[in-house]
Amino acid sequence: MKQMMYPIVRDTPDFGSDLADLLDQLSETACALCSAQACVIDPAVDLGDMFDTVRTKMQQTADVDPAMAAAIKDMSDELRLTQDAQALRTGVLPRSGGVLRATFGGGLALYGRCLWSSQGEPLGRLTMVFAPRDAPKSDQIHAIDLLTDTIAGALEAFAERRQLMETLARSEMQAAALRRKSETDPLTRLENSASFEAKSRQRLTNDAQKYALIVLDIDHFKAINDLYGHKFGDTYLRSMAQALRTAVPDSAIIGRLGGDEFGILLELPQTSGAYLDGLIVRARAAVQRSIAILGKPDIGRVSMGVSLFPNHARDFNALFERADVALYVSKRMGRATSTIFDPHHHDRFNMGVINSRFRKALLQRQIVPFFQPIYDLASGARAGFEVLSRWDDPQQGILTPDMFPAAFNDHLLSEQLTRVMIDSALATITRAQAHQPELAKCDIAVNLTSFDLMNPEFVFDLQSSLSDHEVSWERITLEVTERVMLGDRNGQIYRTLSELRMRGAKVALDDFGTGYGGLRHLDDWPVDVLKIDRYFVQSPTSRPHARAVIEAMVSIARACGFQVVAEGVETAEQLHLVRDVGCDMAQGFIFSRPVSMAQMPQTDGQVDMAGLSA
Repeated sequence: MKQMMYPIVRDTPDFGSDLADLLDQLSETACALCSAQACVIDPAVDLGDMFDTVRTKMQQTADVDPAMAAAIKDMSDELRLTQDAQALRTGVLPRSGGVLRATFGGGLALYGRCLWSSQGEPLGRLTMVFAPRDAPKSDQIHAIDLLTDTIAGALEAFAERRQLMETLARSEMQAAALRRKSETDPLTRLENSASFEAKSRQRLTNDAQKYALIVLDIDHFKAINDLYGHKFGDTYLRSMAQALRTAVPDSAIIGRLGGDEFGILLELPQTSGAYLDGLIVRARAAVQRSIAILGKPDIGRVSMGVSLFPNHARDFNALFERADVALYVSKRMGRATSTIFDPHHHDRFNMGVINSRFRKALLQRQIVPFFQPIYDLASGARAGFEVLSRWDDPQQGILTPDMFPAAFNDHLLSEQLTRVMIDSALATITRAQAHQPELAKCDIAVNLTSFDLMNPEFVFDLQSSLSDHEVSWERITLEVTERVMLGDRNGQIYRTLSELRMRGAKVALDDFGTGYGGLRHLDDWPVDVLKIDRYFVQSPTSRPHARAVIEAMVSIARACGFQVVAEGVETAEQLHLVRDVGCDMAQGFIFSRPVSMAQMPQTDGQVDMAGLSA
């Protein structure tokens, strides 16, 4: 019985396993029909290595059939090629029905066929090896022809399938690239906000694993942008991103959440206190080093807020809210620091908690106006009041705005608060005027936010309140900070202020000297009053240039035709200073703390300025 050596298709990586099984069966059938020693179906079009392949495979049977071993040796050592065999080696195979034949020493015969596609493209080769005196007969050759067509069809189907799979693979790669692009912040190459949230949500599903969510932003980034330009600002952000990459583990998710705000979600060990503290220190140091490399070591400062999963929250939204609250606390503490959320002390900064309680407080009229008098420094007469909001909480007593700062970040609550304050203050003063007629001469200063001024209906709402309480526009002073005036002259805020001023109200630039823009606002914005921030007024002896700064402010105000109010006057020394440099009015604890109208002293509102400043 002849020793059969079956095809090599299983060793050929170009074939899929299903096709390999099929070609294996076809090869075995061809060997059986033609009494061939070997049948090799090879998808490669390059035929130069065919003889080596066949020889290597047939040598596997040499220890079984000595005669075949001798024939193989003859084929290896005494290879004599016919013209057709030379064509087979070089790959120049004619498209014909006959077989190409090569005869070697010992009578070993080799037959080869090229496998063609229906479009006339070469698909591979079929090679059969016969022992001496076993050359195929004509009827066997006809069967081989039929098998060749079948094999070619199988290869063509495979080629089409492979082409389709390659197309699908390219499409998947392109889709993956587009998906990654949609998840990436183009400036920093970190996760963008949406991707950071989605990937964080996927992680936060196992309560047994601890995580820390760190939210951080660059201190005074807008001022840095204004000072050094947006190009440097972009470089700063990219350096920040790279610094964070080097400071946290590879498993952490890092994202740019918007502007100069970044987020990090990282796994924590079970004993996480020292680990987290160390990581925060490393992150801060990495940021400072990266900015020092840019030649600006004095600006590499960040504030951080941290919340812990599952200790502080069990879902992303709540976890982020608490980290954001902790970030807010860091900023209030002077920036360049980090804070881990503390539910016992930080809920007053939590917008979700505060908004719910604050909304109820507004409905229950627990938000009430307090009044701080403003005095004319020349005459000592009470010139007006600044209206300040207070929360009369049944459990905690009177709360100042720094105890509910989150309410001012919600535009609906902020606008509602302004309306309540204006209406309550006007009603309170109107009632008090019945017993203190001199109050009718006092101006009423109300603080406005950007939310109020962005609302085109605000002017009409204020007009309605003034009409209801029979208060004239001329008694109203509307206080806004420099931050509110950061927009352009074509914006809604500018239009609203201009309309209010046209109706008779005065506009006061509050906390002057502490914001961005400063002198520009004096030149092209509707302003009547400058309020010098308490920072410049308090402790003038500890800051030797304080007097010069205040004098410069007063000089500019005089040249522009503005009145000047000094805020935060608490001591006789400070009062003497602001009078001496030429301020028109002042307010502060030396006169009165903010109080309810019921607590206001029943006087004519006159004070002895000389006596107070002595």
